[in-house]
Amino acid sequence: MIDQLRQLPTCDGVSAISFDVERRNAMLAFRRGARHPINWRFQGDDRVRIRFHPPTKGHGLIFLIDPSDHCQILAPTIYQPDTRLTNGVLHIPDLHEDKFHIPEKIGCYSLYAISTLDPPASELASTDGDQRLADEDLRSLIELCVALINKGRLLFRTDFLIKPPTQDYD
Repeated sequence: MIDQLRQLPTCDGVSAISFDVERRNAMLAFRRGARHPINWRFQGDDRVRIRFHPPTKGHGLIFLIDPSDHCQILAPTIYQPDTRLTNGVLHIPDLHEDKFHIPEKIGCYSLYAISTLDPPASELASTDGDQRLADEDLRSLIELCVALINKGRLLFRTDFLIKPPTQDYD
C-alpha cells in the first residue's frame, strides 16, 4: 500500500512546507532532474519544527514515509490534536512546544501534507506519531487523500535526507 501512497498525484512541497531548524551546520542540497528532489539534508542531531502553509484554509494532515517504507502520522496525533491552520499556517510541534529531534533512522524520508476542510479523522489522531500505520489505517489514509484530491485539494510532498550527526574532531 505504500506504493499506492507514493503514486498519488503530488505537488512540490517546497512552496507549502518549510522547516525551522536548530543546527550546528547549515546544509541545503539540491538534486536536479528528480521528480521530488531532496532539498533538505538534516544532521541526526538537528531539532526541527515543520511549517505547513497551504493555499487553502482548514486543517492540516501531515504524514511521512520513512526509509523502511513505514508511514507515520505527524499531525494529528495525541500530542498535537489541534490541526487548525492558524493564520494559514500549521506548526508541528506547535509554537508552545519545543522543536523535536529529527528522526533517528538514517536515510531518505518523504513528507506529505494536505489541507482538509474538516478536522482529519479521529482514528488518525489516536497515534502517538512514532507508530507506523497498520494496513487498515494506511488504507483509510489513502482513501482520504484520494477523496481530498478529487475535491481539488493539493497533496504536497517534499523529500529530505537524514545523515548521521557530524563529529567534531580536535
